[in-house]
Amino acid sequence: MRLRGVVATSDLFPLLGASPALGRTFLPEEDNAGGGAQGYPAIFSWECWQQHFGGDAQTSDVLKLIIGQGMVLTVAGVIAGLAAAYWLTRLMSSLLFGVDATDFVTFAGVSLLLLIVATLACYVPARRASKVDPVVALRYQ
Repeated sequence: MRLRGVVATSDLFPLLGASPALGRTFLPEEDNAGGGAQGYPAIFSWECWQQHFGGDAQTSDVLKLIIGQGMVLTVAGVIAGLAAAYWLTRLMSSLLFGVDATDFVTFAGVSLLLLIVATLACYVPARRASKVDPVVALRYQ
């Protein structure tokens, strides 16, 4: 994605008598060619922010995105694992005692346990990510 821009200095907001809607103003040390210790700051118009970054993300949006992406991979893995387990248990049926090689309760129980653990593994970091202020996160990237 390419966006057109111009160079601005730390005097921009005081000159216009304005303040940013989100984030902070430029620091004087960011006027240098290197952009200061935190990299190059940027100013986006409200329309650009909405179009390219989706505007203000709600906590539930972040949770849905991260958990949804994780669960797609989890379901694909469980399906592949079930197929492989079904095939391997047919080969090892002589080693199993007291349980059928394709015991439905065992297959369903293990699959359910994996889905629960994967959901928690996605939820915990997603919850932490949803609590981070986007402006602070962008500042350190």
